Amino acid sequence: MPTFTYVARDAGSGREVQSLIDAASEQAAVQALLGRNLLVVSIQEKVSKRGKIAGGSVPLADLVIFTRQLATMIDAGLAIVQSLQALGDQTSNKVM
Repeated sequence: MPTFTYVARDAGSGREVQSLIDAASEQAAVQALLGRNLLVVSIQEKVSKRGKIAGGSVPLADLVIFTRQLATMIDAGLAIVQSLQALGDQTSNKVM
Protein backbone atom coordinates (compact mmCIF):
# COMPACT_ATOMS: atom_id res chain seq x y z
CA MET A 1 0.00 0.00 0.00
CA PRO A 2 1.46 3.38 -0.96
CA THR A 3 2.35 6.00 1.62
CA PHE A 4 1.45 9.64 1.02
CA THR A 5 2.89 12.77 2.60
CA TYR A 6 0.35 15.50 3.11
CA VAL A 7 -0.17 19.01 4.39
CA ALA A 8 -3.66 19.74 5.66
CA ARG A 9 -5.57 22.18 7.84
CA ASP A 10 -7.67 21.11 10.78
CA ALA A 11 -11.24 22.17 9.95
CA GLY A 12 -11.94 23.03 13.59
CA SER A 13 -8.85 24.92 14.71
CA GLY A 14 -7.37 25.90 11.33
CA ARG A 15 -3.90 24.77 12.34
CA GLU A 16 -1.60 23.19 9.75
CA VAL A 17 -0.86 19.47 10.01
CA GLN A 18 1.93 17.63 8.17
CA SER A 19 2.18 13.85 8.30
CA LEU A 20 2.04 10.53 6.44
CA ILE A 21 -0.92 8.31 5.59
CA ASP A 22 -1.13 4.83 4.04
CA ALA A 23 -3.90 4.44 1.48
CA ALA A 24 -4.68 2.46 -1.65
CA SER A 25 -4.75 5.62 -3.78
CA GLU A 26 -4.41 9.38 -3.55
CA GLN A 27 -8.20 9.73 -3.63
CA ALA A 28 -8.56 7.21 -0.80
CA ALA A 29 -6.00 9.16 1.24
CA VAL A 30 -7.88 12.43 0.68
CA GLN A 31 -11.18 10.78 1.67
CA ALA A 32 -9.60 9.36 4.84
CA LEU A 33 -8.21 12.77 5.78
CA LEU A 34 -11.58 14.44 5.15
CA GLY A 35 -13.06 11.83 7.48
CA ARG A 36 -10.63 13.07 10.14
CA ASN A 37 -11.85 16.64 9.62
CA LEU A 38 -8.67 17.63 7.78
CA LEU A 39 -8.78 19.80 4.65
CA VAL A 40 -5.98 18.71 2.31
CA VAL A 41 -3.68 21.49 1.08
CA SER A 42 -1.21 19.22 -0.72
CA ILE A 43 -0.61 15.49 -1.02
CA GLN A 44 1.92 13.38 -2.88
CA GLU A 45 3.03 9.78 -2.89
CA LYS A 46 6.19 9.18 -0.92
CA VAL A 47 8.90 7.63 -3.07
CA SER A 48 10.10 4.41 -1.48
CA LYS A 49 13.78 3.55 -1.31
CA ARG A 50 13.17 -0.12 -0.52
CA GLY A 51 16.32 -2.14 -0.26
CA LYS A 52 18.57 0.91 -0.15
CA ILE A 53 20.58 1.20 3.03
CA ALA A 54 23.58 3.51 3.39
CA GLY A 55 24.27 3.70 -0.31
CA GLY A 56 23.75 0.07 -1.21
CA SER A 57 21.28 -2.75 -1.26
CA VAL A 58 21.17 -6.09 0.50
CA PRO A 59 20.72 -9.09 -1.81
CA LEU A 60 17.59 -11.14 -1.20
CA ALA A 61 19.65 -14.28 -0.58
CA ASP A 62 21.51 -12.53 2.27
CA LEU A 63 18.23 -11.41 3.84
CA VAL A 64 16.81 -14.94 3.63
CA ILE A 65 19.87 -16.46 5.29
CA PHE A 66 19.96 -13.74 7.95
CA THR A 67 16.27 -14.20 8.77
CA ARG A 68 16.55 -17.98 8.94
CA GLN A 69 19.61 -17.80 11.21
CA LEU A 70 18.00 -15.18 13.46
CA ALA A 71 14.85 -17.30 13.83
CA THR A 72 16.93 -20.36 14.71
CA MET A 73 18.89 -18.46 17.35
CA ILE A 74 15.76 -16.98 18.93
CA ASP A 75 14.06 -20.41 18.93
CA ALA A 76 17.15 -21.76 20.72
CA GLY A 77 16.58 -19.23 23.50
CA LEU A 78 19.27 -16.66 22.73
CA ALA A 79 18.47 -13.03 23.42
CA ILE A 80 17.74 -10.90 20.38
CA VAL A 81 20.66 -8.58 21.13
CA GLN A 82 23.09 -11.50 21.35
CA SER A 83 21.69 -13.03 18.16
CA LEU A 84 22.00 -9.79 16.22
CA GLN A 85 25.54 -9.23 17.49
CA ALA A 86 26.61 -12.74 16.48
CA LEU A 87 25.05 -12.41 13.02
CA GLY A 88 26.60 -8.97 12.57
CA ASP A 89 30.03 -10.37 13.39
CA GLN A 90 29.58 -13.19 10.85
CA THR A 91 28.37 -11.21 7.85
CA SER A 92 30.73 -10.15 5.10
CA ASN A 93 28.22 -7.72 3.54
CA LYS A 94 29.17 -4.24 4.80
CA VAL A 95 25.74 -2.79 3.93
CA MET A 96 23.98 -5.39 6.02
